[in-house]
Amino acid sequence: MTEPAGVDGWNGPYLERWPSKNPWGGKYYYIKDGNWDFDNGDDSGYRFLQLDEVPSSAISKLESDLGSDVVQKNTDENKINILISKD
Repeated sequence: MTEPAGVDGWNGPYLERWPSKNPWGGKYYYIKDGNWDFDNGDDSGYRFLQLDEVPSSAISKLESDLGSDVVQKNTDENKINILISKD
């Protein structure tokens, strides 16, 4: 398998600083070892990006674009968890 163009030894662009708000005005949270039921229910070693104040239409679009194995609604309807890595 070949690497996609521009990935090997990638040199940016990089964020100078993390945005203080997500696109819907809410906050970003980095969560390590969450308690969400991805795969077999063992979430140790998983890292998530949680976004709050996300409208339901945007949640549906993210689920459609990224897949339900990556995006999961939190019990609070305006929050989502996006799987960013797992050990």
